[in-house]
Amino acid sequence: MATRNLIAIDFSHRRLRAIEAVAHRGGIKLLRSLSEEVPGEIAHEDVSALGRWIGRRLRQRGFTAENAILSVNREHAVTRRLTLPTTKPDEFPSMVSLSLKKDLPIDSDQAVIDFIEFQRHETSSEVLACAIPRDVLARVVEVAEAAGLNVTAVSLRCFGTAKLLGSLPENQGRNALAIDLGAG
Repeated sequence: MATRNLIAIDFSHRRLRAIEAVAHRGGIKLLRSLSEEVPGEIAHEDVSALGRWIGRRLRQRGFTAENAILSVNREHAVTRRLTLPTTKPDEFPSMVSLSLKKDLPIDSDQAVIDFIEFQRHETSSEVLACAIPRDVLARVVEVAEAAGLNVTAVSLRCFGTAKLLGSLPENQGRNALAIDLGAG
């Protein structure tokens, strides 16, 4: 089975964090990492300059992958755990869309909605649904393209931490608190 390197990138107003890793049979091997302040002369709104700087910094630090997973701030997303009254995957998109659109704080035509199924029951299915404004996703794609990267996926910041905490046996049926001690 062929493996390929991926870069995971998290950039905020003033900080860039990135890792390059490759999946192996036994897990994930971290190849290199980067955490730097974005130079003050690069305006947050200048996606082209920000992307070019990110691309330069990645190349200077030896990053070789062109495919990237980029993060989006959770403040930009609406997420819901939904129970759908069907087990037919072809019915999921319209049900998820209808359910999420009524709760969006933005015009529903300006949102990109996606979901993943995580549990199927005899007559229903549970999905995790997410809506993100189109302009937020467009910015992420523009920055990645200016950096010379292909966007393989977009994920929510801290989503992995939330999933991990929820899956631990000692947290089942209990509330848990995770604190992200990052530069932001």
